[in-house]
Amino acid sequence: MTGERPEAQVATDVLRAEHIVKRFGAVTALSDVNLHLERGEVLGLIGDNGAGKSTLVKIICGFHQPDAGQLVVGGQQVRLRSVDHARSLGIDV
Repeated sequence: MTGERPEAQVATDVLRAEHIVKRFGAVTALSDVNLHLERGEVLGLIGDNGAGKSTLVKIICGFHQPDAGQLVVGGQQVRLRSVDHARSLGIDV
């Protein structure tokens, strides 16, 4: 996702991932990933093997912690402590 979004559009997001980075040792799995999801929207992730799709989903569902960036759920920045914590906020994959 590139460019700035109007504030009104950002306010309708139920989930935002902003500038997510994840490394596993010397391997950078995700670098500056941004994603937004509005209520009722269906989003598909596609890409080559090793592109980071599963890693991003594991961060969104609380299985992994990002090394940098933030998650915003319902307008509030959150640090997901676990899969159960994510589920308590309505995130389930």
